[in-house]
Amino acid sequence: MSAKQCIWIINHYAALESKDGWAGRHQALASHLARQAWEPILYLASTGHPVGRQHLRGMTMRVSAEEDGVRHLMLRTPGYEGNGLGRMLNMAVFGLQLLLPWNRRGITAPSLVIGSTVHPLAAWSAYRLARTYKVPFVFEIRDVWPDALVHLGQLDEDSLPARAMRRLMSYLIRKADMVLSPLPGVADYVSALGVQGKPFLWVSNGAEAADLPAPRDREDRDEFVFMYLGSFGNAMAVEHLVSAFERVCEARPDLRLTFRLIGDGPKKSEFERQSAASSVADRIHFEPRIARKDVVSRAGEADCLVHSLHDHRVYDFGISPNKLFDYLLASRPIVFATNAQHNPISDSGAGRVVPAENVEAISDAMLAIVSMSQEERVALGRKGRTHLLEHYTYAALADKLSEGLSALTGEAIDNSNKVQQ
Repeated sequence: MSAKQCIWIINHYAALESKDGWAGRHQALASHLARQAWEPILYLASTGHPVGRQHLRGMTMRVSAEEDGVRHLMLRTPGYEGNGLGRMLNMAVFGLQLLLPWNRRGITAPSLVIGSTVHPLAAWSAYRLARTYKVPFVFEIRDVWPDALVHLGQLDEDSLPARAMRRLMSYLIRKADMVLSPLPGVADYVSALGVQGKPFLWVSNGAEAADLPAPRDREDRDEFVFMYLGSFGNAMAVEHLVSAFERVCEARPDLRLTFRLIGDGPKKSEFERQSAASSVADRIHFEPRIARKDVVSRAGEADCLVHSLHDHRVYDFGISPNKLFDYLLASRPIVFATNAQHNPISDSGAGRVVPAENVEAISDAMLAIVSMSQEERVALGRKGRTHLLEHYTYAALADKLSEGLSALTGEAIDNSNKVQQ
């Protein structure tokens, strides 16, 4: 590329270190693209999710700032609580704000526009902007709406909102110059809609590894610690982890076993009640949510990390949970319960992957890790970290994204400005 080309990345819920305490997928990818031959500009809403708290003071309608080499524009949207009408209004306002000409005043015109879900309204506005500037439109599908909501029991398949979202998703896929996703199975989803030959690029979620040394190897101790770090929501089958841990304790009464669960979410109190009623309640400890930057070091306090998903059809498209990449970076053996065909734990060989919602299989896998020698557990953890550093750092993922975007803009790649990792 003879000069930097500008990419507009539109993500309603983009996470920033300054706003959310951690840098999300788009900020991380953009920061590496900015070190190459791109000028990324990130558009996001002034409210976070799931809390919906307002981050702009007074009547400020727009804030432009720079973070880690990436310019971002935060557009005011109304605060909200929960998933009701307030959130729907918040979505609609963000989509409208994107289209107002004065919100783009003083901003470099794009060579390409990426419109990202969660919700497709923001992606539709991104498509309209791409048409306004007569540049390629990339539709990023991070959640397959409405299928994800339907399969999680949050929306009726034949409801008016579901039908409207399905039509909008299909429309955006057909209009896109490329479909981008962290879920490898989205390519099959696109084909199932009858759209053939649409360019598709899989760019997984990942981890920012540059400043995170591996935690020290665990030493043989009297206590063995299982740990879960993540959200306590409908998608996470934490109840099966609790039941499996109880079985492990019953099978190995000779060991001092502990289960630490770290995070927050709407179902946390339900899981706490379940744990309090178990026969090993004194060994199960719930802890508050921690900052993303502290996750890897906290995970290093575990002997084995565990994660569990429900058996939902939505996972047929693949999975890319941020916590799994943090787990791999922590260099610890992992037990993961899922029916997803594509997952980084299987690919890395960093532990045991078992069927979702199968408490017996989960407990057997946990027992297998407990029964290993310390050397065997260390070897598993190192395999996982090595796999992540080879395939899932945001620096490597940004290279892959850069190549795909360059094919759209018709420019050759010039990485002469790239910062060496």
